[in-house]
Amino acid sequence: MDAPGLIAFALGAIWVWIVVGRKLFNDWPPVSHRIIREMSDGILVLDGSDRVLDANPASGQLLGVSQDRLIGARADRSGELFPLLSGAEQSPVSDNRYDCSPYPGCTLDVRKSPIRDSDGSSVGQLYVFRNVSADRRLQDELQAANVELEKQIEQIAALQAKLREGAVRDPLTGLMNRRFFEEFLEREISRCHRDGIPLSLVVIDLDFLKQVNDRFGHPVGDLVLRQVGDALRERTRREEQACRTGGDEFVIVLPQADRTCAGERAVEWLRAIHQVSIPGLQELRLTATAGVSTLSPLDDSRVSLLRSADEALYEAKRRGRNRVCIARARRTDASSETVTRSVRVVEP
Repeated sequence: MDAPGLIAFALGAIWVWIVVGRKLFNDWPPVSHRIIREMSDGILVLDGSDRVLDANPASGQLLGVSQDRLIGARADRSGELFPLLSGAEQSPVSDNRYDCSPYPGCTLDVRKSPIRDSDGSSVGQLYVFRNVSADRRLQDELQAANVELEKQIEQIAALQAKLREGAVRDPLTGLMNRRFFEEFLEREISRCHRDGIPLSLVVIDLDFLKQVNDRFGHPVGDLVLRQVGDALRERTRREEQACRTGGDEFVIVLPQADRTCAGERAVEWLRAIHQVSIPGLQELRLTATAGVSTLSPLDDSRVSLLRSADEALYEAKRRGRNRVCIARARRTDASSETVTRSVRVVEP
């Protein structure tokens, strides 16, 4: 309870002590009596039968009951004041704000406390209440402002998420971009080393995309890239991550996949690319070339793993493209072969 409410309650308690305890209205100090009468907070004193024994003028104004009807009115279930006072709390310090006023939009803060005689028996009730409509409106406005602020925060968070997504996603194909690929691969390499599980990398280049651009135009070339992106995404498993790292180059990270599994998956992706059909250009049949590498003691970083995949990719191109080459695990013997095997994907 704030300071005015405490003052009102204290003065009301003095009033009750004089009226009920001593039964002497004449002993009431004139100055204190005037303060109570002129207060904007309402004060009601009820006897043991829930009948109004005394009240200040503010009580009638706040409750919408004329002064002549207020004195002697009953506040029990059969009385007209019951709907107005029944929700009051017993504790004088509890916050009990509710719409008990008969006036629309008026909210009263009602406090109730028992009146006891010298032996502790309850002989009545003291009510102190005040108009807190302005506070209620401010609270409602603050709540509405908080709701609006939460909406704005959610909108900002969604926009930030969209911006973060845009920063790591290729706008043409919808696959993740090189920036995401490099960060993702670093994390996966660390995880696979820590957990002792394999990790492989597949680098895919489309064959002769420049000729497609020169013959049919760049819009068709962009459509080819989008269609290839869709084909890779549709055939990428949950644990795998497909990215477009630039131009006509795509990279797929395969956590938990060894060299053999990665080679088989690369063949599946290249066959899916060959099945891509461009509307109105049935004669356009795509092929692609892939290099595969797997983590080894000497290929223990993103750079070395990608270098091994690129070397396998270049070897596949040297052998005629439209094939998958799988990098051999690096050894200290520098004369070891670049690839362990080469697989032609689509027969002419």
